[in-house]
Amino acid sequence: MDGGDIVKTLRTYVCDTKLTARKVPAAACSRQAPFCLMRPYLLILLYNLVTVSPSTDPDIATMTDVVSENQAYFGKIATEYDQRNADAIVQLERGIQERIPFISVKQDARLLDYACGTGMLSRVLAQHTSEAIGIDLSEEMVGVYNAQAQSQGSSRQAYQGNLADPKDPSPTAFADSKFFGFDVAGVGLGFHHFDKPDLASKQLAERLNPGGVLFIIDFVAHKIDPKDAALRGITHHGFTEDEIKKMFEDAGLTDFAYQELPEPITFKDCHSHDHGHEHGHGHGHNHEHNEDNHSGSGEHVHGHGKKKGSSTTKRIFIARASKP
Repeated sequence: MDGGDIVKTLRTYVCDTKLTARKVPAAACSRQAPFCLMRPYLLILLYNLVTVSPSTDPDIATMTDVVSENQAYFGKIATEYDQRNADAIVQLERGIQERIPFISVKQDARLLDYACGTGMLSRVLAQHTSEAIGIDLSEEMVGVYNAQAQSQGSSRQAYQGNLADPKDPSPTAFADSKFFGFDVAGVGLGFHHFDKPDLASKQLAERLNPGGVLFIIDFVAHKIDPKDAALRGITHHGFTEDEIKKMFEDAGLTDFAYQELPEPITFKDCHSHDHGHEHGHGHGHNHEHNEDNHSGSGEHVHGHGKKKGSSTTKRIFIARASKP
């Protein structure tokens, strides 16, 4: 019996109980009075417990749902990801390049580009890395990553998979030594799609060499329409500095540092959709920023019709920490 069958059965019992509770013969109740009197309330309580909406309680939402949503969304936008957001990618790459000393990427480092998408981090750090390995949930994104690498004569390689599944914390597909011993691991605008970002931090930290660096690029905390978030597999509305610091510290990392990029970045919708999906691996928030309110309390969204060709403007941070 699956969850749906359980709910249907409970609903039947609850309804029957509500209808018949007052018709129980007195003789029957006298033999099991406590249960007879409490049965309606116990069943109703149990029914309410098992039918709590996952959208209002993120702890009940399953990893499978989040993974499926992300795979479906990014599978659709993979081939148009870079083209639709060329300006945003250039701006992001420039911001990262200017902060390579801040991130502490050493020359000839081995890079783990997690939630790699089409490979922005791998490309922007190419001159500083001796090897880059990407991992992404989306088979289509991995395909674009590898096709670009091949066309550019690069040895970087991406693989489909998930390092942050609590049901499979040690995936055999990534047990080989080549998936460990990294000098730097990065997540470029994918962290807010993770069901368990704290687990992801720990898993990535474990794959670093001593002295290695984990860095995250993501959105500053903001508001978003829950319905819009659900369509894109979004589980977190950006992060505060304190949230990221705690996750890094819980992962055993030290020497934490955090910077916000000075200018917000505008992302375009990757395909026509009533809810205005954004680009790339891990992008889909309506950030709290507009031209009249630079404190981050508004929303800056441009749209045409059903948000075809829409765009959103968001503030970005870079956070980093080291493995002792």
